Amino acid sequence: MSGYLELSDGQAVSVRDGLLLGRVAACDVVIADAKASRRHARLISESGVVEIEDLESSNGTLLNGRPIDRRMLRDGDRIEIGKTVIVYREGALPGPTSRAPLPAAASSDELFGDDDELLGGAPAAPADPPAQPAADDLLDDGDRVRGMARDAGVRLLDDETVALDPQGLELAHVGASGGEGPTTPLVVAGIDWDGAVKGLARRVDRVAGENPSLLLAHNPKAFLAASRHHVPLTLAGHTHGGQVATKARPGVNLAVAHRLSAGFYHREASTLFVTVGTGSWFPLRVQCPAEIVLLTCRRGEDGVHETTADLAGGT
Repeated sequence: MSGYLELSDGQAVSVRDGLLLGRVAACDVVIADAKASRRHARLISESGVVEIEDLESSNGTLLNGRPIDRRMLRDGDRIEIGKTVIVYREGALPGPTSRAPLPAAASSDELFGDDDELLGGAPAAPADPPAQPAADDLLDDGDRVRGMARDAGVRLLDDETVALDPQGLELAHVGASGGEGPTTPLVVAGIDWDGAVKGLARRVDRVAGENPSLLLAHNPKAFLAASRHHVPLTLAGHTHGGQVATKARPGVNLAVAHRLSAGFYHREASTLFVTVGTGSWFPLRVQCPAEIVLLTCRRGEDGVHETTADLAGGT
């Protein structure tokens, strides 16, 4: 069933699954309202049913004057975010005042990355590679950074997952075992920044239901919740490795607030890798050189484990 949103400025936006409403420029529908959260609400479209879900916004989402967490939409329903009113309409998108929907949610030909600390090749066909932005990048002007990422064709993973389908020609190597062809899709999850363990746990809980094989989380403390959900591999940064570390022991460093500060960590069948990155809080690094990491992941029989080559600086 087709549908669209009537915006307060008279424009109309067609509905799609995952359509994001919020205050930041990276959202599909930007709400210029002081009571709107950065990522306030999203639409869910499945099997001909369209729902709206509040993303734990600070001031809540109203549907026809009543607060909701998640509710099915019907023709004429009024979505209220602060003083902004958006009307849901069933049917085809009208003509002159409409604008095309923004790119759809991640598809099988997308790649992934984690800010400047993870690198990936370009797909053979145009795509929106998903990424999880680093908190450091958002400190000065988060809205601008997110907007730049979107303009560059990067889809940010803010408490979301994408499935990289091995059946896609551009990703024939993903999910394959021993070069013998594709197996299961690789599910990648990314969570937004949070400085508290409880907050990180809530974000991990939101994506854990999709059974991700890989979690992108700027704060390595997310690994505590990820390991409880048996996520095989978590990639993080944030600590800069303390920037001053003990020789041959990168985990002993000035990042005293983080027990998980550099390199590999294991908890049962789950693994965390924390890169020391390329950024800095102060212009000094001792026994902690900046790094851009290339990880080669292969399917294992029992969890994720680094090899001797990895520990020696190889891939």
